[in-house]
Amino acid sequence: MEQSEQLLEKFEKDFQGMPEFPGSIDIEGLKTEDNLKKIFSFIDLTTLNTTDSANSVQEFCNKLVSFKKDFPEMPLVGAVCVFPVFASVLKTRLSSLDVNRAVVSAGFPSAQTFLDLKVLETRKALELGANEIDIVISVGEFLEGNYEFVMEEISSIKSVMGEAHLKVILETGALDTPQNIWEASIIAMEQGPILSKLLPEK
Repeated sequence: MEQSEQLLEKFEKDFQGMPEFPGSIDIEGLKTEDNLKKIFSFIDLTTLNTTDSANSVQEFCNKLVSFKKDFPEMPLVGAVCVFPVFASVLKTRLSSLDVNRAVVSAGFPSAQTFLDLKVLETRKALELGANEIDIVISVGEFLEGNYEFVMEEISSIKSVMGEAHLKVILETGALDTPQNIWEASIIAMEQGPILSKLLPEK
């Protein structure tokens, strides 16, 4: 039996025992100032535009520096996320702030490139100052049942992370079913990322 099969079999009862989602949840009572601040602290402030440049990313970071000065009672966002080529800009501009310096990597957003290039891109971004890496699973391989392939990719990237955070993004809009989303989550978490991010269809 493949490693992925053993893993998913281990958690199958948990999936079958999950309650059915009601479709809507009343959150009015949860809208407290503390809760809203907590939610704010989980946000990734992101710029992933074709027109990004070192100067524009620097200005983007400057806004966060100014925000902390202008609104000292507010928490900072969880991370600032940019393309890997701008990792050094994050390190220069955000080193004084308690915020993760995140970059997308590993052929983001399609993940359609060679594994050695995914690892190389990740390692280079870390060397330039990133302390969080965001990757997307190889959705096509997952949907064809190549779970070992997906696990190997995540594991290989994780092996060069050191103390940095690894975030695995699940393209849930493309995974179609709750079972697929559950299995992709289990596979990703087994490789030890800090968290798996559920990305709905745009």
